[in-house]
Amino acid sequence: MQLIQEQPFNSAYNSVQPEVIGRKEKILHPPSGKTTYLTAIFLLLCGLGLPGISILLFTRNVIIIILALVVGLAIFIAGCFYCCGIYTVQPNSAYILTMFGEYKGTVKDNGLFYVNPFYTKSEISLKYHNLDG
Repeated sequence: MQLIQEQPFNSAYNSVQPEVIGRKEKILHPPSGKTTYLTAIFLLLCGLGLPGISILLFTRNVIIIILALVVGLAIFIAGCFYCCGIYTVQPNSAYILTMFGEYKGTVKDNGLFYVNPFYTKSEISLKYHNLDG
């Protein structure tokens, strides 16, 4: 797939003008990460606390303790997975989000955000670099 098509030389511009074909920038506005952060902490604490409480309450029933350990471990893993989607965008930077190599969008807003944990997040700088020597 050819993404850049070169135009013929134009003496008025004195250069070759590349034209990008087929791709446009998608600006994403993901949900705030504040509530997600609190939910993830709640899941992690529940995952750790459920086995402890079940051991204290049901010391003689081994099946309930084993079941509480399995459920607590599942909740803890879900909380860890949930934490993987939380990230911070600093001023003068942006994140490019891709999922399995396919471009999904760009986040330019500053703050704490949550996106799909399977997204690959690549940080880019939005600063203008002046190269006057």
